[in-house]
Amino acid sequence: MELKEAVGFAAAIATTLGFLPKTYHVWKSRSAKNIEWWLIGVFWLDVALWFAYGMLIASKPTLAASGLIGILVGCITAAKLKFG
Repeated sequence: MELKEAVGFAAAIATTLGFLPKTYHVWKSRSAKNIEWWLIGVFWLDVALWFAYGMLIASKPTLAASGLIGILVGCITAAKLKFG
């Protein structure tokens, strides 16, 4: 693995870890009232744009981070739908 890919994967892990506490809190508290729908939309747009960028430059770290964060945003979206 090249240095630039290792740095990319480290950044992907760090970014994903940044989303984990919020996702955990939302599911544990069974409340997503403090997360606005427009913000969830921005999260999805962010994931889609980073994924598209990762495809364009063929970057495995970018694609991995986008996929993992997409899963977490999906969990937050599901919680918002289920718990309000």
